[in-house]
Amino acid sequence: MKKLFLLGLVIAMIPIFAYSQSSGKADKTNRFGIGVGYSFNNLFGDSIHPVELTFKYKINEKHSVYLNVPFRLSKKSSNNSDENNTIDWSERNDLYGIGGGYDYSVPVCTHLEGFVGIGFEYLHLNNHRKGNVLVTNSENEIIRKSHSKFSHNKKAYSLLPQLGIKYTIGYFETEIRYKVYISKTRETQKEVETFEIPFIDESTAFVFPINETKLQGALSFNISYFF
Repeated sequence: MKKLFLLGLVIAMIPIFAYSQSSGKADKTNRFGIGVGYSFNNLFGDSIHPVELTFKYKINEKHSVYLNVPFRLSKKSSNNSDENNTIDWSERNDLYGIGGGYDYSVPVCTHLEGFVGIGFEYLHLNNHRKGNVLVTNSENEIIRKSHSKFSHNKKAYSLLPQLGIKYTIGYFETEIRYKVYISKTRETQKEVETFEIPFIDESTAFVFPINETKLQGALSFNISYFF
């Protein structure tokens, strides 16, 4: 998915640069922007790459504010079976959040600006797994049947000092942004296993909430259209 998204961004930029040959800067009244972005890493790990929807408002040439909605949806399942064992499981690993911030821009050269800013962001990562185990003997009698559920939740409230560069062509703006997450995180885990055969029982394992302070850098890319 990561490769397809990056390829899509490259393809999307081709008409933008072609448009730049016949278009100048956007009119000053075009202050509202909507865009889509991609995070190369995240507070919760380098393997998590959320997509970001962004909404921007330019107060003037130097000052702007934004709202962003990061999200990532992931689902996978598996079934492993042989003559006497059947094990199947499914997993969801979803991330969503909301954030906002302020940018101060400084022109570098034609079409190119540098910026620094500050932002706030809330992120919530949900990891849920379900599994079933069925074991039979040589006479095809069930000797074990059980079900398990596992949940792992992370929440983070972050202050985000940030900097980056913006390249503006006509009504389009491309952006590379580096954020530093200064975060308070809360993490919980719970696992429940239910037995039906050879006996009826249930076991529960719970990890008490873990509260931490984290410092993490993250890089993102965004394309916006102003109107």
